[in-house]
Order: sequence, then C-alpha cells, then structure tokens
Amino acid sequence: MKLWRLMLIVAILAFPTVLRTQSPSSGSVLQILGALDAAQGETVFRAKGCFDCHSYDDVGGTFGPDLGPNRIRGTSPSALAAAMWNHAPSMWQSMQGVVPVINSNEAAALYSFLYSRLYFNPYPDAQHGAYYFEAHCASCHDRARGAQAKAGPPASTWGSLEDPIVLAGRMWNHSTAMLDRMNRDFKSWPRMTGQDVTDVLEYLWRSPEVLLEESRLRFGNDRTGEELFEARCSECHVIGPTGGGRIDLSRRLRRKTLPDVAASMWNHAPAMKRSKPDMEIPVFTDMEMRDLLTYLVFRPALYETGNAEKGAQVFQRKNCAECHEGHLANTAAPPLSSFKGSFDAVRITTVLWSHGPTMLAKMKEARIPWPRFKESEMLDLLTYLNSKAK
Repeated sequence: MKLWRLMLIVAILAFPTVLRTQSPSSGSVLQILGALDAAQGETVFRAKGCFDCHSYDDVGGTFGPDLGPNRIRGTSPSALAAAMWNHAPSMWQSMQGVVPVINSNEAAALYSFLYSRLYFNPYPDAQHGAYYFEAHCASCHDRARGAQAKAGPPASTWGSLEDPIVLAGRMWNHSTAMLDRMNRDFKSWPRMTGQDVTDVLEYLWRSPEVLLEESRLRFGNDRTGEELFEARCSECHVIGPTGGGRIDLSRRLRRKTLPDVAASMWNHAPAMKRSKPDMEIPVFTDMEMRDLLTYLVFRPALYETGNAEKGAQVFQRKNCAECHEGHLANTAAPPLSSFKGSFDAVRITTVLWSHGPTMLAKMKEARIPWPRFKESEMLDLLTYLNSKAK
C-alpha cells in the first residue's frame, strides 16, 4: 500500500507528546501544521537523510529499520514518544556524529507527511477491498469511466483518496444523495468499518485506473471547526459528558483513526435521517471538513493529558532532576523554571534533533544512563513538564 504506512520513525513526531486540555494559543502546533502539507514533509524526509537509512513503499535505505506496516500499529501518542526517546541513542550512533538539525517548520512539515501516511492503523487487505468495492460500490461506481457511465462518479475522478480528511468529508456529503437513491430503490445501506475503508483504499491504490498523487493532507483551523460544530452539529452532539441527552463525541472519537471516523460518519447518515426525517443533513466543503475534524479528532489527540503527580515521580526516578534541577554542575541543562510554552510534537522534534546528541554526551560524562520510558511514564512526565512551563 502506498499510503498510510505505520512507521517507527513516526515516533519522531507522532502525535504531540505534551498535552493540554485547554485550547491552543496563538502560534500553536495546530496553526503551524495548518500552513504546511504532507508533500512538503516528504521533501524534508529525503533532504535530511532519513530516506538513506529507512525505507518505505519498498524503496530507500536498509541500514535502519524498514518503516512499513509490520513495525508498529495502534500506538498511542505517548507510546510513540517513548519509542523515539528510547531509540535515539542507537540511531545517533549509527549516524556517526552527523545528526541533521531540524527547525520547527521542517519538523511540522515532516509531521504532516508521516501523519498522512501513518494514520491508517489496521493492516490493509487489497483482496478484501476488491470484494467490498465489487459487492457494495461497483453497481454505481466504476474504477474509471467506462463506455456506459453509471449513476455515481468513477473512483478515478473522486480526487480525495490522497487526503483522508477530504475523503471523510466527501463520503459524508455523498451519503445524502446516495441515501435518497437507495431508499427509492429499496436497497439496504452498506455499513462500513474503518478496516473496510482502509482495504478499499488499498485496492484502489493498486488499480492502474486510479492515478493518485502524493498525499496532500493538511490540517485545518480547530477554532473554525469548533464554530462549525456548534452551528451544525450541536443540536444532537456535544463534546464532553454533560450533554443533556445529546451524544458525547469526545469518547466516541478518542484515538480513532481517520478511516474509523469516515466509517462512523458514513454509518451515521441513515440513523440521522430516520431520527429527523425533515432535517436537512449538513453538507461540508473540503475546508470545512478539514477544520471540523481538526477540532474533533486532532485537537484532543494533540492535547491529551496524563497525571502530573505521577509525572513528577517519573522525573525524579529517571534522574531528570540530576541535570534539570541543578544537582550536577556543568551540564548546561535548562532548569524547569526556564521552560516557556507547551511542549508539542514539533517542539520536541526540534529540540531532540538539535540538542539530543549533546545531552547524551553530557549524560555519559556524568555516568547517568539514558532513561527509557514506558507509554504511561512518558505521558505523565510530559504532563508534569507542561504544568511547570510558563
């Protein structure tokens, strides 16, 4: 599959690893990400030498681990952050002292690239995708336009397979017209799982009729998405447990992949129509869906929180205080009191690649072992650091 590979290197950025529940402020990681797209990130991935050691789509270097689907999947943001931290010393050693510096814009672009490729967690099955397409889609859609056009547009003209956000939006918009047609023809609604969406995409990606470009995933504006949610969705849905009978989407969408979200929206359309037959189902433009899913899916993932008290214990137990609270001289490690702003994926990537090798050398001089973290320890630690940041 040429899209959505789960790669170990996603731990460089993965999801932001410092997490808050409050809305991001001006200049936040979401705003930085919104100015970039995934194609720019692939350029950074190659320019910084990542491609020399790591392969994807069956090409690239072989010195580092292959970054294909057999590496990891279904991993949380904190687990990915811990994996990158634990892996860093051996990775730097393999680079023989030539570690590329990555600035915040480059890190954000790289994140968009990896995220666009890696957010399809389940293993793809093109054979099942072909079966599902033929069984549920082919009666109205061809892969490419044939001599006799069918009722629905062919897959080669969908123009959304390279962007999972646009895909989810167009599936939602298409469900309105399709639902009316299927009701008239007395046909049952084809339900989908996230795995079905992934498999159909894998099948279409392998089809020569569907010529797709590189991923163009771009994050949206979470604040605009919140306004859209309040205007078009809040009559039936709410974010948080106090819904007054409305459905709480925060629990239903927590750590969902984009195929899961697309499938849930697709399956929801008939129920929504049955419950309120006189209500017009809202239609979203590509940009509106980008903003809406950034608010509903990405913002909660980017600002998830752990336990700050447990994080303080991790900070002490892993010897972080030895350097960052001044217990050891001449380490040049910044004290916690100097931290400003929240730590997110872009910032952590920039700092890790810019200062990590020096940090490792100082720790070796002081005979402090490089700490290794479990998923829960990383989440709690970063939550603690955010609680101390100004």
